[in-house]
Amino acid sequence: VNLSYLTPALLARVWANMGLVTLSGTTSIINDEQHTNMSCYKKALGYDPLSPVAWTNLGFSLIAGTDVEIDGIMYTKKNCHMKVLELNPLDSSAWYNTGNNVPTGETVKIDDVDYTKRHCYVKALELDPSDLQAWNNLGDTMVSKDERVVVGGVPYTMYECYTTALNIDSTVPNVWYNLGNAIPKGEERVEVGGHSYNKQQCYMKVLELDPLDADAWFNLGNNTPTGENVVNGGVYKYTKQQCYIKAIEIKPSDADAWNNLGDTTPHQPEGTVEVVGYGMYTKQQCYIRALELDPPDNDAWKSIGGTIVGPSRGEVVTVKGVSYTKQQCYVKAVELHPSDLQAWGNLGDTMVSNEERVKVGGVWYTKQECCDKGTPQTDIGKPTTNNKCCIIS
Repeated sequence: VNLSYLTPALLARVWANMGLVTLSGTTSIINDEQHTNMSCYKKALGYDPLSPVAWTNLGFSLIAGTDVEIDGIMYTKKNCHMKVLELNPLDSSAWYNTGNNVPTGETVKIDDVDYTKRHCYVKALELDPSDLQAWNNLGDTMVSKDERVVVGGVPYTMYECYTTALNIDSTVPNVWYNLGNAIPKGEERVEVGGHSYNKQQCYMKVLELDPLDADAWFNLGNNTPTGENVVNGGVYKYTKQQCYIKAIEIKPSDADAWNNLGDTTPHQPEGTVEVVGYGMYTKQQCYIRALELDPPDNDAWKSIGGTIVGPSRGEVVTVKGVSYTKQQCYVKAVELHPSDLQAWGNLGDTMVSNEERVKVGGVWYTKQECCDKGTPQTDIGKPTTNNKCCIIS
């Protein structure tokens, strides 16, 4: 290919675009030479070191945490997008891309001014208020619904960032998902396009747009009351349990979904649930699966302890080839989450007298000491019933 008639700026653009279409790990043959995407960008910047297209594409192609040498200087993803801003401070996309690569809590210095991740998104939106993902990501920088951030002289809440994005385009699943996460559980509603949505309905919108979003199915299950059905797509009705099953069928490695599926499955003998492609599972088997995927799951250890009906040193459950008694399951739970009152109370209930001891994190505890750790401070000393150590069931 004869490129000699092109100006350096056009040559840089051609090489930058060749880099973009050359997939990472592959090569393109150009004038009988093999080129990776990185070598294409280097060629582009060799022709025009001020090419914003080359710097932008190079930033996109770099893997987070890696860098590349250009003219003796090492550049990270963030550095590449900052380079674009040096060339054109009014490039809204460069502000957005820089924001995406600024770690939370850190700043970058541009024209002697320090910018946080949030400030970068604000700059992007002041230059281009129609940037849907910048509105979405700006909302992600807020931790409270009462927080405000000013864009173009107007204060916006977290909700308003997400709803502004959805009023630009209501067909973007991840914005609906983020809005659902932001809305507190309960009756609170947020208006989008003249309609009001609660937390549950936001996740339903995600699934209308992307039925294979496992996280949305999981969160929909979390927000569907036991015994109720949620209608998705106007046709199918799903219970809380069925939402978790859908999440697992899409993402079998989701330990939390397995744990919550166990929570919705009755105890044996009648309690089994079918997961398509995986067969029938009992309540206990759901928790075992959760722990096989995520051993440091406090909730699963606590829950699986409740499925063991024998005494503290009787019946056992096997997880990853190791057998655990009821008591040992609760020990695992409190070691992972020492402030879990219910787990401490349940651990105390595995002992029949105060003469017994159980070792937790290198410390020995009596039944009463477990009881005290499993009881709210305001209730310590109050009488319990059924010879149970703890007030919390």
